[in-house]
Amino acid sequence: MDTLYANLLTELCQPEELAQSLSFGARLSSLTGKPFVSAMMCDVPGYTWGLVPMLAQAGVKYFAMGPNASARIGTIHYWDNKPFYWKSQSGSCRVLCWMVDNYHHHGKLEPQILALSDKLNHSEFPYDMACLFWVGQRSNGGVDNAPPDQQLVAKVIDWNSKYAVPQLVIGLESEFFSQFEQRHGPQTPEFSGDITPY
Repeated sequence: MDTLYANLLTELCQPEELAQSLSFGARLSSLTGKPFVSAMMCDVPGYTWGLVPMLAQAGVKYFAMGPNASARIGTIHYWDNKPFYWKSQSGSCRVLCWMVDNYHHHGKLEPQILALSDKLNHSEFPYDMACLFWVGQRSNGGVDNAPPDQQLVAKVIDWNSKYAVPQLVIGLESEFFSQFEQRHGPQTPEFSGDITPY
């Protein structure tokens, strides 16, 4: 479960709507007995700046973004694999963010990892870890609202036995962000402003 509920179009929300969404996430958190420290948004390209203080005040430290790959996205993919601290208007709050290039990688794992590794190796990517979203696929080939990939564990075991680097780890975004922040937090840049969709 995740702090943000139902992939709201945050830039269309009034402040109370954002607060109610976070409140619902907090109630879900109470069912698990573990506080939510991360939020994720998939298939939605754009996020209002007002989200930062609301997330931070709710105890959320991390925000994973997986906008759709091509339709209705403007230039949002400029931020792909460029982690940053998103600072609030007041400057008193910030949330560590990571945007992936696509929220629905699925199918054969090896070509996806090789493509991502090649892309990062041929850019100015200064980090020793990256994240990748992975979902299952419905019988008609669709990925929206698809179940988890039941073969993912076997795919990761196969990759890790075949390749020395990068080693793949299946985990939650909160686990990834926590480790990333420990390793790279001090050199991660800060930015302020809306992340607009178009």
